[in-house]
Amino acid sequence: MKDFTTNIRKVTKAVSRQGFGLILLLDMEHEVPYTICGSMAEVGEVVPVGSKAYQIAGRIFAQKPRPEKLAIAGSTQKEFVAGTKGKYTLTIATEFTDGDIISVNGVKYTCRASGAVAEKNEFNSGTKQVEAQVLKELIEKNETSFSLSTTADTVVFTQKIAAIGEMPFVEVTGSGKANIVKTISGEKDKGMIALLTETAQKHKDFFFLVSTENANEDIRQLSAWIDTQEKMYFVTSQSLLTPKLLASEQTVVMYHDKNNAYVAEGLAAYLATAKIGGVTAKFKTIAGVSEAQISETELEELHKNNGFTYLEKMGILQTSEGKTTSGEYIDIVLGSFWIKVTMDAAMASLAAQTEKINFGNDGIAKMVAVCKSVLNRAAEDQGIIEKDENGKGVFEVNYLPKEKVDGNDIANRRYHHVTWTAKLAGAIHTGIINGTLEY
Repeated sequence: MKDFTTNIRKVTKAVSRQGFGLILLLDMEHEVPYTICGSMAEVGEVVPVGSKAYQIAGRIFAQKPRPEKLAIAGSTQKEFVAGTKGKYTLTIATEFTDGDIISVNGVKYTCRASGAVAEKNEFNSGTKQVEAQVLKELIEKNETSFSLSTTADTVVFTQKIAAIGEMPFVEVTGSGKANIVKTISGEKDKGMIALLTETAQKHKDFFFLVSTENANEDIRQLSAWIDTQEKMYFVTSQSLLTPKLLASEQTVVMYHDKNNAYVAEGLAAYLATAKIGGVTAKFKTIAGVSEAQISETELEELHKNNGFTYLEKMGILQTSEGKTTSGEYIDIVLGSFWIKVTMDAAMASLAAQTEKINFGNDGIAKMVAVCKSVLNRAAEDQGIIEKDENGKGVFEVNYLPKEKVDGNDIANRRYHHVTWTAKLAGAIHTGIINGTLEY
């Protein structure tokens, strides 16, 4: 859980880079443990040469400059199979008496002869069945991984998520006796999305997602998953209808008639090495990809549905647009992510390197200064925010002085009152040049 979080609302319609430079290739044709590859030779050691995954990796590593590394994870189990929720049973063998203590995962629960105070994690002595029921009610207030139930003199811990949650650690002090055993082993969910979720939980360093699967239903599932993450998904489809099925700000769909073009995957590689948020995704040449065969009518409909393709214009092969399937421009989405991630990290660094951020105007000023520093970088280094005629970023940062902060917020050490607005730099995608010839 983050202590400092940056929320960004974009008022618009018409990243080796740490945090943004790593692409995850999800291979649903082979069993592949999460592996980082730095060359095609290394890719060939984890997936068969000539396979879809190998070809996609080839497209990614063919770009100049190319990403330094590529992550690959895979499974042949694409369809979802529900896992099994593990269960652990705590049995009260001997009743607890006054002063006995039972600790569950480090939390102490104390038995009283009478007058127990639940708020103090106390329970009254009684029969084993009664004590089990009261303990269940106390313990479940402190458990996040388990659902609790009782049967006779037992408390049953059931995993909320299959295979998530180790056996609770139980200690008893006093004359009472209790023991806990595993009654059902937990097994993980299986399938494409389950693999992706597990990979993201264990390996948080990738930002771009590509996959061997590009059927419309697979794309829909992967797009729905990416919308729950702070990441982006790029896919090449042979269906002109695919973009119309989605409205995701974090999904990019490119059309190409050749099933081995992998042009969107190549674009992801280009963007992973470029200035995050500082380059448009339109007009880009992707190494190794030929022109897509598409009519003017089809192209117009594709662009209308927020997809795009790869064409030759004025003798140059290039991407025909640069939008996500929501209609937002890719560079705007990337820029937004860059500001959020960078500001979160800068605020966390401030907290870690400062003895204490005082809840006074001096402490608030430190937070405001960090905010301004990141926005200046977004303007001067990244090209995300517009610069004025003096080369300064066009943004405004507002905050609430301590004197106007609610007392409850101060008591809870909570300050949610820094807000900012910034002018996007944008990019020129079309233009008209007017000229006059004279004798």
